[in-house]
Formats: sequence, structure tokens, C-alpha cells
Amino acid sequence: MSLVIGQWPLGGRRVSGVGCRVSGAAHPLSLVTRHSSLVTPCSAFRVPHSAFRSGQAMIELMGGLLLILLVVVGTLQFLDIAWVHSAIDSRIRGDAGVVAISSPPYVDQPDYILTWQEGADGQRLTADDRKVTGQPGVLYTIVDNSAADPADWAWFAQLSRPSSLDALHTPLVPLSALGFIGIRQSHDVPVRQIIQDLVYNKASVHVSEEVWLPITKNLY
Repeated sequence: MSLVIGQWPLGGRRVSGVGCRVSGAAHPLSLVTRHSSLVTPCSAFRVPHSAFRSGQAMIELMGGLLLILLVVVGTLQFLDIAWVHSAIDSRIRGDAGVVAISSPPYVDQPDYILTWQEGADGQRLTADDRKVTGQPGVLYTIVDNSAADPADWAWFAQLSRPSSLDALHTPLVPLSALGFIGIRQSHDVPVRQIIQDLVYNKASVHVSEEVWLPITKNLY
């Protein structure tokens, strides 16, 4: 729509004025004569936008429905992963507990971890971090220094029953005295198709859990 200046018929004669051009046709907006003026609002000649507005509303509706669908499906996917993680954790803790109180128990030796190094993503505390192991004998030094006077460890020899604290101090590798039970399990959780197409282009999410429990029989 644009403004045009021209002559318009009024009362059997033509007068000058300003008009609106809509879709190739011109309509008077303000006709001025010596005695009177006729003012017609330009909005009266606007083309209806109902079809355009209906199409825009449809696009907005589809976008809103897609967003709601992603939120719902994403929540269900998160619940699937959380449920599998909780189920694995409960199962292996139960298995480790049974082994820990058995006689004789199966004893595993965990790694003595000094620190962690970032993986390929350059971020700490992520799945691709690499552990840096050290000598387990370092833990013996920590246990030995827990007494204010090293001579105080001799008091355990006077006890009628063995002490679990002395059992940690006597061996050079205290972890062997604890007798850890290590159990590991993992499971792949399928990723829903809409999540694969729009968010996460993987067929499954790998969930793993590792539990270490010390033996309890004849030690505590």
C-alpha cells in the first residue's frame, strides 16, 4: 500500500487530493475542495491479513507442540537413565555385601589413585578422565603418622584381642588388610528416536557403576 496524489470524482466534477494505492487500485484518502473536505481513513482499504495470520499461528502452534514434546520425551529419557543407574547400584551393592560377609571372602585389590587427568575433552570430572595411580605403601605412611608418638603403636601388642586399627598398621599395604570387594556392572540404555533425530545422535547411553566394599567378617 502506498500514497498517491491525483484527481478524484466528487459531485460530478474532479478534485485534487491524496489517495491510497492498494493492489493496483487507488482510493481517495483526503479530498479537498473550496467548501469542504472528505477524509477517508486509509485503513479502510487495507488488504485483510487473516490468511497470513492463520498460517503464522499454525507455525507457532507446531513449534510450541514440538518443544513440549521434546521436554516430555527428554524427561522420560532422563528417568530411564536414572532408573537403570539406581537399579545397577542396588544390585551390585547387594552382591558385594554377600561376598564381603562370606568365609573366606573373595578379596580384590583396588588401585591407589593419586589424582585424575583430563581426557580428550579437556574437562575434569568427566567420563573420559584418566586415573593416575601411585604406590599403595603411601597409605601406610598416612596410617603410621596418625599416632602422635610412633611408640604408641606398641600398646596394641598388649591387648588380649586383635585390633582392627593395628591390622591396618602392621602390613606395608593397608589396603590388603581391608580386603576390598570390587564389583562392576554396566548397561546400555536405548535412546528414543526423537531424541536421536533432534538432540543426541547416539543409539544408546552407556551407564556403568563400580562399587568397593571392605570385608566385615573377622575384622570389625
